[in-house]
Amino acid sequence: MPPVSQLNLVGLKAELTFFAGTFEKIGIKAELLKIGDYKTAAETFTQDASSESNKIQINRLLDNLYTQFVSDIAEGRSISNAELKTLIDQGPFTSVEALNAGLIDGVGYLDELKKLYPDEIKRSKREVTLNAYHSDTLVIDSWVEKPIISVIIAQGEVQPNGQGSMFSKKSDVTPGLMKSAMRQALRNRNTKAILLRVNSPGGAALAGEEIYHTFEKKSSKIPLTISMGNVAASGGYYFAMAGKTLFANKSTITGSIGIFGGKIDLSELH
Repeated sequence: MPPVSQLNLVGLKAELTFFAGTFEKIGIKAELLKIGDYKTAAETFTQDASSESNKIQINRLLDNLYTQFVSDIAEGRSISNAELKTLIDQGPFTSVEALNAGLIDGVGYLDELKKLYPDEIKRSKREVTLNAYHSDTLVIDSWVEKPIISVIIAQGEVQPNGQGSMFSKKSDVTPGLMKSAMRQALRNRNTKAILLRVNSPGGAALAGEEIYHTFEKKSSKIPLTISMGNVAASGGYYFAMAGKTLFANKSTITGSIGIFGGKIDLSELH
């Protein structure tokens, strides 16, 4: 890392935002109902502080992620988990401190790499940028048509077709988009399997059901494998169940713990 730099190794934290107090001042009332003690997403709009249920689950998530965080870094630096935890409690570190603690391999600038690591650079023969590495593809020198695995990415909140809300984003997952993606995937006769990448916290229940129906219907005709990203929860978890094979990371937040719904009352807005 550069000589004048900082390794911000200080552990994990979660920050929650609540709008109930602000809403009260300007005459907005969130009328939301929930089913499930740990379905706490609506608290952002209905409360001015976290419930005990939400504190419990946030702390459990942080504890789980921290365990993985420590384990992976400790393995990579060839030190014990206990040693790394002690170092984390002492962070952050300057570049020199990080080097002395064994958290990094060296201190220097990019243009000095050839001098710092001549053997490694010589073995690699050429420098490959991240973009070039990411875009590199396997060249198949053959006239024979190869089977295709189509990839469909479902990333964002689950929302109905063409119906935005205060929770909506441009990257929403809708039944229409997923149906269109499935049609495109199956348009090529060489498509032999579909990989569905799910990175969604869920959203509208009916939209999630429609998406599940789309994938479940086609999964009887073509193998459908699910790859879960950072989160596959609620509706995202639900339509992921259409796959016959499922892969998740150790840190994937997944499952379904309830529902919530309601409206925003603006009748006294001022």
